[in-house]
Amino acid sequence: MFEILHFQIMVLPFLAGAAIAFFGWTLYWLSINITGGALGGTVGVALGAASAFLFGRDVLFLPLVFAMGGLGLILGIFLIRKIHILVFFLTGFALGVLAGEPIVILLAGLGIAAMGNLGLEIVVKILTGIVGGILLMRFNRYIVSVLTAAVGSMILMSSWNFRGGVLPALPIFIAALFVQITLIRRRKLPRLSHENQE
Repeated sequence: MFEILHFQIMVLPFLAGAAIAFFGWTLYWLSINITGGALGGTVGVALGAASAFLFGRDVLFLPLVFAMGGLGLILGIFLIRKIHILVFFLTGFALGVLAGEPIVILLAGLGIAAMGNLGLEIVVKILTGIVGGILLMRFNRYIVSVLTAAVGSMILMSSWNFRGGVLPALPIFIAALFVQITLIRRRKLPRLSHENQE
């Protein structure tokens, strides 16, 4: 614990809150890749070792472990990125289906469709689900940035003994969100400029 301007600040929550608030998306993406690589690499190493024992060749042990481990690492990162996108799509789809219910009620209220029309309800909910899935999938970086900036700001606020309510968290949240979005845009710029040249 340290003190600034008579505020007692707890070090670990302060550092964790700052990291999550200002680098939430970066940490999230890094953790996804590390998790996928670690899982894939572990499976690859296990398969390589098992193959060496299966062939009964001790000389093949290290080459197979390294080769299969490296391949597993690459495949693990690739697969977890696809799963990450799928999870966002399915979450958006579920939220879109929920949003379809008031739309169906509105269409019935306007006289466009009869209330209780099951076919229309299914079509509307599938369409709103697909739209929701695409939106969440497309803007997943910004959604994670907003959520982590909010959570990190709250952790930061809880790390010191300030009793002024949640108002100071708002400028922290805005600053954190600005930093995260700037980092995301900078990461995307080289790819966009390369696409423009093509």
